[in-house]
Amino acid sequence: MRRFLLIICSFALPLMVAGIAVEVALRHLPNDYAYKSRWLADHAESVEVLVLGSSHGLSSIRPDLMTLRTFNAAHVSQTLAFDRHILEQVIQCDDSLRWVVLPMSYFSLVEEMKDNIEWWREKNYCIYYGYPSHPLNPLYHSEVIGAPKIKDDIINLVRYWTEGTTLRDTDSLGYRHRNPATSDYDWASDGHARAMLHTRQVGTSTIQRNRSHVEHIADLCRQHGVQLLLVTTPAHRAYTSCLDNSQLNEVTQFCLSLAETNSHIRYLNLLNDPRFNNADFHDADHLDDEGAAKLTAIIDSLTVAL
Repeated sequence: MRRFLLIICSFALPLMVAGIAVEVALRHLPNDYAYKSRWLADHAESVEVLVLGSSHGLSSIRPDLMTLRTFNAAHVSQTLAFDRHILEQVIQCDDSLRWVVLPMSYFSLVEEMKDNIEWWREKNYCIYYGYPSHPLNPLYHSEVIGAPKIKDDIINLVRYWTEGTTLRDTDSLGYRHRNPATSDYDWASDGHARAMLHTRQVGTSTIQRNRSHVEHIADLCRQHGVQLLLVTTPAHRAYTSCLDNSQLNEVTQFCLSLAETNSHIRYLNLLNDPRFNNADFHDADHLDDEGAAKLTAIIDSLTVAL
């Protein structure tokens, strides 16, 4: 039996050492979660406008074009629970904060990370933002175990070591640049596919939890004298024409109600704004750099005026 255990250990120990080494290496591979978390820890006290949200915030609001000092803390598929967590961390140490910009999209009230096809992204908030979730589940606290494709991570490590390629996809202020759609882009097909992906039939508990996150964000802003701007970002007609009216009304009416009953809240519904055309879109529901510049100008004029 002792010999058997020694044989098992002789195989297991090298694997454990290799696993730990890869875990440490992956955590040192530059990525947007680590970068933004560290940036906010180092510079939060200087931020006047904090942008939250999913990719609809990440690729729509350009801090470099804002008058007030702005940082974009949005991430791909970021849901309201994580928006709340990031704001809770920032607002405690930022006396300069004047505005929080929170994109409220068609899917915002019906989507939670645990039900998302990209559920594995939650580990990034646990590892890099200290999100208190699943404390005993290594899937959410390990780059190696929680990776959707560890092979891809190993390839990324090799590229980082040999070519200096990182997982950073944003500029120094957190914005992700996007090129315009190509001339042969199939708007109809992409718009329908994206709308169907974002249309969910969920229970009232999911909607209520997400409403609660927004209400908590609103309360935090009120307590600290911060203005809250809710914004539904522009989308292409190919996308908006395929949306479920009931789901869309759920989010727009909620935002309107908050704005009507709270003096520190504004709501901009730009979903079908005629100022945006084909040249402003990267795909059916994301702006390109030109479109983001237009949207940023609208938001900038509002934040400077109040």
